[in-house]
Amino acid sequence: MTRTSVRTFFRRAVTGSRRSAHPEAVADRLLDLPVRVDDPATASRLALDLCRNRREEMTLALLLDDRHRLVGHVVLATCWAQAARLSARPSLLTAGSSRASALVLVRYRHHGDCKAGLAERRSAGSIGAACVRSGLTLLDHVVVVGTGEYASAFGDRL
Repeated sequence: MTRTSVRTFFRRAVTGSRRSAHPEAVADRLLDLPVRVDDPATASRLALDLCRNRREEMTLALLLDDRHRLVGHVVLATCWAQAARLSARPSLLTAGSSRASALVLVRYRHHGDCKAGLAERRSAGSIGAACVRSGLTLLDHVVVVGTGEYASAFGDRL
């Protein structure tokens, strides 16, 4: 019987664990893990997945919890959105039932420019003010085009 030091034993255990997985381990792709929205790129990918194959413009609210995990989404408007027609009421009602603490406002366009217009910036400001009064935080306003391009109003980090 050979003598093994504690250091050698742990070195073998660590190097062996890198090569093989536990037989009862479940792959990450099979788990239903929550989606984290940490930057505008993630928000734009998520919006593209939600709006796939749609030709009309949409305004979405991605509802997040305090750890920036997606807890729901709400379609605020379809087609061209006027500042007077957009309201924070649907997102506030859904946020209460899903325990959301923040939201990302997403404007999806099938084609065109990925910069927000004046009316869209005004509507995002009014929705943000209504959310702040109700305890929600507007983290970002992202404009997404169907080609995958996006523009963030607040910068690169949420």
